[in-house]
Amino acid sequence: MAPEQKSNHEDEQFHPRGTVAVMILFFFTTIALWGYVYLIMLSQGPTTP
Repeated sequence: MAPEQKSNHEDEQFHPRGTVAVMILFFFTTIALWGYVYLIMLSQGPTTP
């Protein structure tokens, strides 16, 4: 009898660490930009017609 062979799928598990890092960077950049715009709007005060 031939010995059992493991499939390559079990040995090669892909963990997308770089993708997660880019998503976290994008998330925090978006929050920072929205916060910056919010502070600019607060500093200009309310608009009057």
